[in-house]
Amino acid sequence: MIGQSNHQSSLSRSEDEVSPKLGLRYDMGRRASTYAIWARGFKSGGFNTGATSDPIEASVVKPEKLMAYEAGVKSEWFDHTLRANASAFYYDYTDLQVFGLAPGAVPTQTLFNAEEAEIKGLEFDLTALPASGLELSLAGTYLDAEYTSFVTPIGQDFSGNTMVAAPEWSLVARGRYDTGPIWGDLGLVASVDAAYTGDQFFDTQNTDRLAQEGYWLANARLALAPRDGRWELAAFLKNLVDEEYIVDAFDVADFGF
Repeated sequence: MIGQSNHQSSLSRSEDEVSPKLGLRYDMGRRASTYAIWARGFKSGGFNTGATSDPIEASVVKPEKLMAYEAGVKSEWFDHTLRANASAFYYDYTDLQVFGLAPGAVPTQTLFNAEEAEIKGLEFDLTALPASGLELSLAGTYLDAEYTSFVTPIGQDFSGNTMVAAPEWSLVARGRYDTGPIWGDLGLVASVDAAYTGDQFFDTQNTDRLAQEGYWLANARLALAPRDGRWELAAFLKNLVDEEYIVDAFDVADFGF
């Protein structure tokens, strides 16, 4: 029950939606296969609660709908010592639900609908076993994610802005070496990994001071364990280069700060 125009009005929603998914796969011999997927997704709507002085805070949130398309290839080569996969995808959103700060006597974090948004992307991953006990892998993602049509209820036009927390490039490289038994049935497993996250924004307005430039993180781990895996003794280091980075940020300028 939300008060409106000096009288009480009951607001309710009832929604139902079919979310189909269709997939096709074609095997190209023993080494490779291709696939294509089409799916439709749905997130129910609702109401912004906690209204204080601004009617926008009691606004209705429309259901979010998604049309998703993906196609890719999976393959293995050289007697299963090299695996190579790649895919391309396209997500088409209608009424994407996003958070923003609604101004008013008390600025409030409010859920809005972006009329249209889309994500175009590519993914790949490579895994190689070049020697006994050694595994190397590399994976990456490219994203072109933007609000193609997004005007907030108070007239802010964010059309063409990059979507929140959607870096253009993400990369992960890993190396793992298993010595096999070296003391009875005990062996060592050493691993290192490095990950790159590209430039990203933390608000729909794409405010520079609420953004994070691209950065690298690296980790290392060494473990001692028996071959049956009943126990493990491990030492690890996270963020080897002591990188400082933002994980989230929001604007409080409307509070007068």
